[in-house]
Amino acid sequence: MPADYNILLKAYRGMTAELFKRFLALFLEDNRDVNVILPDGSTFLDLISKHRKSKSYAAALKLAGARNGNLDSI
Repeated sequence: MPADYNILLKAYRGMTAELFKRFLALFLEDNRDVNVILPDGSTFLDLISKHRKSKSYAAALKLAGARNGNLDSI
């Protein structure tokens, strides 16, 4: 698992949506990649978009420039 993806995953699991939004600013400031792609072509936004209570997290990611990956290969 790529380091940036792992960091996003741990932050998502351990933070409220408001803290996650603040974290993303620091994450980007540190030149991290919100669009890191897994070998299957998916991004972190793809993962959390599947969770029913993740709308505010997904919105924060989109504001930070996150995009969906290539889900055709999943």
